[in-house]
Amino acid sequence: MRLARVLWARRWSLEDVLGKTVAELEARVEAETQRQLELERARAERRNQREVAMEQAKRETLQARYANVTRYGALGCPYGVGLHQYQEVAGT
Repeated sequence: MRLARVLWARRWSLEDVLGKTVAELEARVEAETQRQLELERARAERRNQREVAMEQAKRETLQARYANVTRYGALGCPYGVGLHQYQEVAGT
């Protein structure tokens, strides 16, 4: 009888320990899952910001290029010289 009680007590404590261990493992898995989701969100946000910055840089580069082509092209052709002189006279 006494041996049965000891075995039952060991079984009971083992079940308690296993329950706590499983609960802790589940909590760790949940925390790791949340961490992975946050990392993925951060990566997606950085990727999005990088794409927006690249598009803005492309637009600014094209605008600067068109401005240079227009400015130098206008000064290099006869109509451009007339336009340049007109702008000087008009004060614009």
